[in-house]
Amino acid sequence: MSRRKYFYLVLTLLMIISFLFFINSNYFLLDKVIIEGNELLSNEEVIISSALDKKENIFRIDLEKTSDNLMSMPQIQGVVLERSLPATIEVFVDERQPLGVIDEGSEYLLIDKEGWILAEFDHINEVDYPLLEGVEAKPDNNNLELSPDLEIVLDYLTGLEKKYLVEVKKIEIDSEREVVLYFLDSGRVKFGQPFEVEYKLEILNLILAEVDISSIDYINLSYHNNPVLRLK
Repeated sequence: MSRRKYFYLVLTLLMIISFLFFINSNYFLLDKVIIEGNELLSNEEVIISSALDKKENIFRIDLEKTSDNLMSMPQIQGVVLERSLPATIEVFVDERQPLGVIDEGSEYLLIDKEGWILAEFDHINEVDYPLLEGVEAKPDNNNLELSPDLEIVLDYLTGLEKKYLVEVKKIEIDSEREVVLYFLDSGRVKFGQPFEVEYKLEILNLILAEVDISSIDYINLSYHNNPVLRLK
């Protein structure tokens, strides 16, 4: 081997060793965790669940394992993690969207459209989502087994635009097997039997876009081709 080749080989090895020493130095010890996209969970809850260690070099952190830790939380349906030099991990959280509350007797369960239990409350006034009445629900670890009636009311709430969802007090299947929705301002919507659900919700969303919810006394969508609106 010529002296020149030997020199370049040694120089290359020294550069590699220097690089490995540098990236494993304290300069890259985790110093900051940035959380984005969380509303249900606090930053602290996300960090604790992630099991990120601020004494660890960010290049040694197993992002796949950290992702698995976060995905074990029922509130999270997706997560992306990124290293940001020199000492930051960014966590982008995709949370499940709350739809309604089930009364389980001793507590109120906040659930999403698939029945995942997102939070538990002692009192209904702690929750800003509709109460689901006239439906059966059986808890199974972190989610509820979806009964046919529960699926029906969740379908109605899913199709309601989010900005109107906060105005809903409760939704129920009554003794006549008809779906009825009640607003916070005492107005109500009678959907009738659970058929043509998407079409009825399309009509309701159009009505709510034109009429102040607080002025509504009664909307009857039982006969979807002949909706009835009565104002206070």
